[in-house]
Amino acid sequence: MNILRGLAGAVWLAAAVNGFATQRYVPGGGTPSYSTIQAAVNASVTGDVIRVQPGTYSESVTFRNMDITLTSTNPSDSNVTQSTIIAGNGTRSTVTFAGGQTSKTLFTGFTVRGGGGNVFFSSYLGGGGIYCLNASPQI
Repeated sequence: MNILRGLAGAVWLAAAVNGFATQRYVPGGGTPSYSTIQAAVNASVTGDVIRVQPGTYSESVTFRNMDITLTSTNPSDSNVTQSTIIAGNGTRSTVTFAGGQTSKTLFTGFTVRGGGGNVFFSSYLGGGGIYCLNASPQI
């Protein structure tokens, strides 16, 4: 009995330390689900996976200072990738990684368009579609 309690305690401690990744869905496909990609990103914690259904998402996405996975439903299918679109409005970068993301961050399975770039060093525009500064995500 003590061995069983010890094993249960070790499993609980490992879960508390490592946490469990939550699968998040945009706009549906499971629970919890979100109406926008950015809402799912904002709700995420390190290690979470966001799965995005095909469609056009008229928004810009800014990754927070943590490692998550943002993926279409099937990134190895070119039809899914071509039909899962993040469309910016031309006033800033469509997808932004601005610090803290490591190679454990994964962004895959999307078509990105409509970016206008982010201003850096006061007068330069960078990253029309994808802006990456002080970060090293897998794209």
